[in-house]
Amino acid sequence: MARDLDDPASRRLLAAQDDVVSRRQLCELGARPHDLERLLRGPLHLVHPGVYVAHNGPLTSRQRDWAAVLCHAPAALTGPSALPPQLAPSTGPVHVAVDARRTVRAVPGVLVHRTHDLAARVHPASRPPRVRLEHVAIDLASRAVADGRTDLAFSLLAEVCGTRHTHPEVCRRVLAGRHRVSGRRVIDALLTDLSTGLGSFLERQYLVAVARPHGLPPADHQVPGPRTADGRRTYRDLRHAAYGVVVELDGRATHGSVTAWEADHERDLAAAAASGEVTLRLSHGQVLGRPCLTATRVGLVLARRGWEGSVLPGPCCSSATLTAGA
Repeated sequence: MARDLDDPASRRLLAAQDDVVSRRQLCELGARPHDLERLLRGPLHLVHPGVYVAHNGPLTSRQRDWAAVLCHAPAALTGPSALPPQLAPSTGPVHVAVDARRTVRAVPGVLVHRTHDLAARVHPASRPPRVRLEHVAIDLASRAVADGRTDLAFSLLAEVCGTRHTHPEVCRRVLAGRHRVSGRRVIDALLTDLSTGLGSFLERQYLVAVARPHGLPPADHQVPGPRTADGRRTYRDLRHAAYGVVVELDGRATHGSVTAWEADHERDLAAAAASGEVTLRLSHGQVLGRPCLTATRVGLVLARRGWEGSVLPGPCCSSATLTAGA
């Protein structure tokens, strides 16, 4: 009986839910109204209507999650709140999903998302319940694409897949099975590029704006490079192994210090000394602002190192651009 929280069933429930419990659960364990009144004068403290925590201090993030889910049960964490711990925001409201047919009362600190086919989207073993990561990633990417932020969508998908909790091809299969996803084609293209090994939005933009439309030869992505002085493995963004050319994208902008910038150049020099490879380090402006000119100049470097193809005019190219590149 859950009259003093000292019975085995109550202890197991509290331990499983980070010391958070709902009125409904206590009643199912045998608590009566006067028991609940007494518990609220002692070990339990109100978090949301009908949801309590067994201490009077600040809530942990997991306790906030449990309280939000129990407040709207049956419900599951969704959106940013369902991301892996290293990606989930540490502040802000808790996002929960409920069945699309339900209407629930708003409570402070919780954002409710009415979701179709919720039961099929919830991970069966997650505690607290949460929507599967693939669905969460697709939902967040869809909102970013709708806002015109393809860069944000790609970065988010890359971060989610980078946690190794899912894979781009798994996300693509889930996407194919869903209905009414805004930006479906864009998301599918982003996931396709991610599955080839692309590691950043700028790397993808180089591929779609510089390399592909101008007919540059294919390259390997995220190739293991020389180790740092402390033994850590480094990776080169793109490598044309047949021609001894490496393309690195905006090293300074993606690192936060002069030390990291210097380390990039030290690795470039070490690679050149060890293998004779030349490293082309390109900026955002060269990729996003001058893709035709950049393609022409990269093509010239490749041609001088054995590539027998030729740079094709892209959709924004002019003869003047191609001549300037030479």
